[in-house]
Amino acid sequence: MPDMVIYTRISDADRETQTATRRQESSCRAFADARGWRVIQTYEDVDLSAFRAGIERPAYEEMLGAIRDGLVQGVLVWKLDRLMRRPAEFERFWSICEDAGVVLASATEPIDTSTGLGLALVRILVTFANLESATKSERLRAKYREMAESGRAHPGGMRAFGLNRKRTRVIPTEAELIRDAARRIIAGDTTYAIARDWRIHGVLTARKKAWLPQHVRNMLLRDYLVGDRIYHGKIVAKGAWPAILDRKTFELVGAILRDPARTTRGSAETKALTGLLLCNECRTKMNSASGYLKDGRRQRAYACPGPPYGCGRRRVVAERLEAWIAEKTFVYLDSQRLHRRMAEDDASFVQSPRIAQLVDELNQLAVDRYRYKVMTRPGYFAARRTLLRQLQRERALVEDQRHLPTLKTLVGQGEATRREWVSMSTADRRRILAAAIDHIIVGPAPTHRRFRPARFKIHWRL
Repeated sequence: MPDMVIYTRISDADRETQTATRRQESSCRAFADARGWRVIQTYEDVDLSAFRAGIERPAYEEMLGAIRDGLVQGVLVWKLDRLMRRPAEFERFWSICEDAGVVLASATEPIDTSTGLGLALVRILVTFANLESATKSERLRAKYREMAESGRAHPGGMRAFGLNRKRTRVIPTEAELIRDAARRIIAGDTTYAIARDWRIHGVLTARKKAWLPQHVRNMLLRDYLVGDRIYHGKIVAKGAWPAILDRKTFELVGAILRDPARTTRGSAETKALTGLLLCNECRTKMNSASGYLKDGRRQRAYACPGPPYGCGRRRVVAERLEAWIAEKTFVYLDSQRLHRRMAEDDASFVQSPRIAQLVDELNQLAVDRYRYKVMTRPGYFAARRTLLRQLQRERALVEDQRHLPTLKTLVGQGEATRREWVSMSTADRRRILAAAIDHIIVGPAPTHRRFRPARFKIHWRL
């Protein structure tokens, strides 16, 4: 009795309300029972396409992992196009199955992968499934363009603030809020103040979320406010819904919001540690960020950026960390350790860097590997890692040279710096911290919400 797994999938469906995958599983289980097969697990992907490239199906990938580990003897699907619709993906799937000795079966199709003819039939079915999806996509594109050119809204999707879901009528209360926001922007108010007021009064976005400044800005720049129907970034028709703002007001608000002079600059503490904090998970620099508490108050933070730039797993509230780092810096500036280090020979800080030479060596290494083919892949990457480590050390040396004069003036001035800290500007605070600190490693957050200094490891410049 083979151990089978069932794979079910549905595109464009809500996980909470759809029943298609349950029907697929029921049919597959009946099919397996009739043949005496034992079903050991079901894998389900909801609202995920098997046709569009670049979409990862978590349950599907988990199933492939189980096949590689030898935990599965067969895969059963309701219909082959539930499993995949791309020939290239089938070849990847079948290569894994073939290596593991896994069979493929369908509850509604005569599939037999044990023979060459049966396998050829499977490939034909996948090709037709791919053709069906491509044809459907072409029909939908033609339909959506025709709808756009006639001024009708795209079916489905998220509701636009100020309009009903089908974009056929204006919601009066929301429309008046939009007009009031436009008047406030023209009068010199900020999106932050508008978002704060809306949160205080319980106004929610179309997604039923609290308003943030960027939400207000993005909404006031949307062309639907003047009744324009946009298709692929271009105005193609007059919308089938009434305009909320007149065009003169809309264009004036847009010009104000897009003005580079409106770029918000942080307060004295907002970016004091930007560039100094490193995530211990991915070694990416953490950026200044912000969030909002339940009472609408803004809470500043530092956060590791999400993929593809970082892991996004580290976040720390700014105020307590900045105060703790500042206090550590005051103590460090008055420490005997720093006095002794500064009294030593400074030759290590004035030697000529080899940065240009190392960059040339890295370039030559790539030429040798990829143009002249005189290096193996392992040899190339080993030599490259060595050169990159040397380059990192040289760049750190240049950074130390840049900050050394400032650090010399601060030695023994910890107490004086503490007294002046509150009245200092952002630039002065940042200059002092950067002169004393090379970087700070940020570890995982504790399970409780209290500030834990052991989470942070300061690497002083000297």
